[in-house]
Amino acid sequence: MNKWTQKDFDFFVEISEKLINKVPFAFSRWGDGEWATVSLNQTDKQNCDGNKYYLELGQKLRSIVSTKQDYYMGHQNVNGYTLKDEFPQEWVNSDILHELNQMNSMHYVFEIFENLDVVLVGNESLGKLPFVNDHIEIPYNNVWLQYGEVLNKIKSKIENNKRKTFLFAAGMCSEVFIHELWLHNKNNTYMDIGSAFDPYVGRKTRRYHHQLII
Repeated sequence: MNKWTQKDFDFFVEISEKLINKVPFAFSRWGDGEWATVSLNQTDKQNCDGNKYYLELGQKLRSIVSTKQDYYMGHQNVNGYTLKDEFPQEWVNSDILHELNQMNSMHYVFEIFENLDVVLVGNESLGKLPFVNDHIEIPYNNVWLQYGEVLNKIKSKIENNKRKTFLFAAGMCSEVFIHELWLHNKNNTYMDIGSAFDPYVGRKTRRYHHQLII
């Protein structure tokens, strides 16, 4: 695990306070899979989770990252494949939740979510998380093939008189969902959680998951 910098700590405190006080924000995460889809220069045809690098998805991701966004754009602090220096974003640490996991401190985030109206967009296993109020089930892989249908389902959960927290575990497609929904309605929070919650539903999808105390 990378040691948190002061910037990382300040960022975590900032989003925690926004969650607690129900202040809307969006948090998009850009790692190897997103960059491979943007560039389409990778020899592999899919990422480690089996999500394919679709041309149309790559074009959409590139259009998003090419414009400076008014929400949090997260980038991995590890030495992975990256194009981040080519794009005009104020990058933050995308792996805040993963690193919190490695510190065995995820309970803090769970406690925050318990007091929120949480809609989770993810595979069927993630619906078991105790703080989930509403679950929009998607396939384990390649949700891009159902993008329009899933987007409409998510929009149907938005209510004018409620502030909800939408959590996304939808591979590279998460970044497109978050972008479009933030443009659609900025009264809610939209967060990419990646695979950070997988160990809590019995799935160890990253190497560090095997070392967690749960």
